[in-house]
Amino acid sequence: MAVSGPTGPEGQPLTGLAAARARLGNLQRQASGRGEAEALQDRLTALEDKVTALTAELADNRALHRRLAELTDVVTELCVPLVERDSTGVAEVLDRYRDSL
Repeated sequence: MAVSGPTGPEGQPLTGLAAARARLGNLQRQASGRGEAEALQDRLTALEDKVTALTAELADNRALHRRLAELTDVVTELCVPLVERDSTGVAEVLDRYRDSL
């Protein structure tokens, strides 16, 4: 079976940024003018910057979701003692929460 698209040194198909870089290299070799190759390089650089920014935003988003899950757990733990009017249980849950901060 023939592999279409750019391949690595051992013939494995390239994906993601590696494929984009390989394609850019091919296009630079084929480009009739220097301007087209520079425009492609600028586009690749912009895409790499965008991936970097999105990766940072994803990490922030994961941290927020983790924090929300922790707060949801605290609220859930508080509901039972509050329903049972157990002020000692509520104090224990709040103390554990404060200690985790």
